[in-house]
Amino acid sequence: MIQYCFDTMIVINLHRQFPRDVWPSVWARVEGIVDAGRAFLPRQVLIELERVDDDCAPWCRNFQGFVVEAEADEIELVARIARVHGDWVTPRHNDADPWLVAHAVARGRQLVTAERMKGTGTADRNLKIPNIAAEFGATSLDFNALARQEGWSF
Repeated sequence: MIQYCFDTMIVINLHRQFPRDVWPSVWARVEGIVDAGRAFLPRQVLIELERVDDDCAPWCRNFQGFVVEAEADEIELVARIARVHGDWVTPRHNDADPWLVAHAVARGRQLVTAERMKGTGTADRNLKIPNIAAEFGATSLDFNALARQEGWSF
């Protein structure tokens, strides 16, 4: 079964664009893959959510095993990403992104993000998650692609 790693904006967009009272079937499907142990959120993404959107973090903490700690190979990969793309991350910009990419790469999970890849020649500071993910061997997709891949329709 395919497993996923969620970016900060995927969780935020779920809350903002698909209110539970209007879209209960969307929530049931997302929570189904989380409950089944097929979707994950690195701890650093949760920390970012706590800074950005108070409603999202409690929802993430409700699921056992959803929020995961970085393992040694992920920490090494984050360091490698930082060496190769030193301008991509700052303490207040993209700070969870290398952890997200490292988790997806190390665990063989598809990265679900709202970001779109930038073209060749883009400066490091302007690169997006799909650029770095592809460079390090992870697949990234948006929420609609996730829904199609899972066979969901609403």
